[in-house]
Amino acid sequence: MSKLSEYQLISGHFEKEEAKNLLTDLFASKIKYHSVSAWRYEEKNGGKSEYHENKIHELRKERDRLLQELELIELNQILQIESKVMCYWLNTN
Repeated sequence: MSKLSEYQLISGHFEKEEAKNLLTDLFASKIKYHSVSAWRYEEKNGGKSEYHENKIHELRKERDRLLQELELIELNQILQIESKVMCYWLNTN
């Protein structure tokens, strides 16, 4: 496996509500992606995609964990958020 590229997705300081909105939107986007993919899989194959159903469940659990942790943070607290996306070539042989 070799690295193809790295992309800076998020880098900055955010107030609690901004951070909450940004991160919940990211989770919502990933959940939507897997929901649409699950629907397409079901239409094509006539059955449910365990992979996508599991991913949706995992993403919802992580989103809920994030929301619980954010509740512990004071309203005027500033959060630093860093997120990179790294793409790799996979050897499929």
